[in-house]
Amino acid sequence: MTRDRRALALSLVLLTGTLLGPPTATAAAARVPGGGATTTVPSSDPRIGFAGRWERHYAGDEAATVNSGSQVRLAFTGRRLTALFDVSTITVPPELWVTVDGGPRSLVTVDRAEIDLAPSGLRPGAHEVRIDVKDTDQVTNRWLPPLGDAVILRGFRLPPGERLLPPPRPAPVRMAFFGDSITEGIRALGQPLTPDGADGTRTYASVAGRAFHADIQLVGFGKQGVMRTGVGNVPTAPESFPYNFQGSAADPGFDPGIVVLLQGSNDSTVTDEEFAPAYASYLNEVRAADPHAWIFAMEPLIGRHSAVIQSDVEHAADPRMVFVNTDGWLDRHSTADYTDTVHPTVAGHLKVASRLVPIISRVTGLPVRSSPVRAAASDVTKEPGGTLTAQVRIEQVLPEALRAASGTVLVTASPGFTTDRDRLRYQVGRDGTATVTVRLHGTPPAGTSEVGSVRVLVDDATEALPVPLLVTTAST
Repeated sequence: MTRDRRALALSLVLLTGTLLGPPTATAAAARVPGGGATTTVPSSDPRIGFAGRWERHYAGDEAATVNSGSQVRLAFTGRRLTALFDVSTITVPPELWVTVDGGPRSLVTVDRAEIDLAPSGLRPGAHEVRIDVKDTDQVTNRWLPPLGDAVILRGFRLPPGERLLPPPRPAPVRMAFFGDSITEGIRALGQPLTPDGADGTRTYASVAGRAFHADIQLVGFGKQGVMRTGVGNVPTAPESFPYNFQGSAADPGFDPGIVVLLQGSNDSTVTDEEFAPAYASYLNEVRAADPHAWIFAMEPLIGRHSAVIQSDVEHAADPRMVFVNTDGWLDRHSTADYTDTVHPTVAGHLKVASRLVPIISRVTGLPVRSSPVRAAASDVTKEPGGTLTAQVRIEQVLPEALRAASGTVLVTASPGFTTDRDRLRYQVGRDGTATVTVRLHGTPPAGTSEVGSVRVLVDDATEALPVPLLVTTAST
């Protein structure tokens, strides 16, 4: 199938890597008090890198995405950066993670048109910012324009005399993940079904993509199935596959090397006999869009329609199509694995990724570049002289990684306590673990209390969930 015909047919965009905007994009200047002029750069500027499914000309030259896990990357000079959003139609504000110069991630709620991404001021010179879409609300309209929930980026504003720098290079590996609320990251963080409880950047898909240092596209829609429409006006998986949202065709110019499908969990009202031809057609649609990609058809984590999916893959007789048996990967009755017996926790997503990544590596021959980590802290103990200490144990999840995980442990002391050092380096050893000693000062009250917390950055780019530092003291 030719590129032109694919564009007219299914038009699959997988991982935009760095999509270039129109070459005519220009920056606008505005005078500010005290002299000089700020620079406003539209989202169509080719120096802005996008990853994920984005409509690059929404309502003109705005960039819009409805998918968690989508990303914006840019480099710039100056001490401040202001993001400009269109929130005129948004009813439930989406949430973002913002990372500046590889530091800790900051949570940003897109509830206003202008948001300072570096509000405290940076050192002069060059900086890099990565914006990750944590989640958009799954039940709000995010399919029929005008969108009720989406990240709609108008551009950025820079201080006088500052500029954008050339965009980061796209990764050599490109992967795409299609699924439902599990792939979206719903309830990964807790019970809320809103963005507060969701995080697309911590799903099995995002973890797997980072393990291969890949640009990824994550497409997950709550309640969606192969034969079932999703919430938020989203159609079925085959119907939504070629589009960012209604009327916005996915870019045909990007081909993924790997496509992962995790669908079927929500197809609970149809029989295996009804599901079989629908899933086979879905596989054919994916293959037609990307003739040379490896396709990994995962068994739903709850096992629904497992035999049908395996049979459809086998009958396809496609040497680059693989059935992934997920039986036993998670325990539906374990609160460590699942929030609600359906949606995995962050720890559950890590387990899934730790099983999926080696399979992809073995089948495709791609090396595992890096690994996420798990972190746990011992109980805080009181040393002579009043110093409080705790041991933070860091464990690499993927032992197959080419290089051991390294990074920084960020220490935050609770009110009334101080810490000797708020940033501690670590390097995982040959046994796949590292231990860092945290020291705090203060007088904890009687009983069990939290005297601080730690966040573990991996390769100074991603991070594990915060780990509380707890101390127990006897009453006198």
